[in-house]
Amino acid sequence: MNFEIIFIALILGFSLTALLLDKKKALYLLLPVSVLLHKELFSIYSWNILPARIIMVAVMIFVIVDIVRSFRKKDVEWLKKDLANPAIISLLAFWVIAGCSIFFSKNIPASLSVYAFLTSMVALAIYL
Repeated sequence: MNFEIIFIALILGFSLTALLLDKKKALYLLLPVSVLLHKELFSIYSWNILPARIIMVAVMIFVIVDIVRSFRKKDVEWLKKDLANPAIISLLAFWVIAGCSIFFSKNIPASLSVYAFLTSMVALAIYL
């Protein structure tokens, strides 16, 4: 198996484990990794796979699992409080509009890349 794919899986697994152990300290991982955005030096396996993006995928997975867990326990008070926040409402509205505009895009891969970024920002905003 390719070493780079194993490395991506290790970063993702380590990030998810850190989020499960201590949510606040795990987000501090994003600070030092966020400076590693130079695609020529820090890309892994593919041009657009960067360590910060892998950690953001882990944050998105964690937020989705946390929301599903809350729905199963019927503990959605925190989600109702977050959805009443005007900033979250604006961000969600922008996310939905951007999702609808993908159908009219002439450059689908670029639009999906931007939409993936917006999705990670929505997940991070809900989490924070």
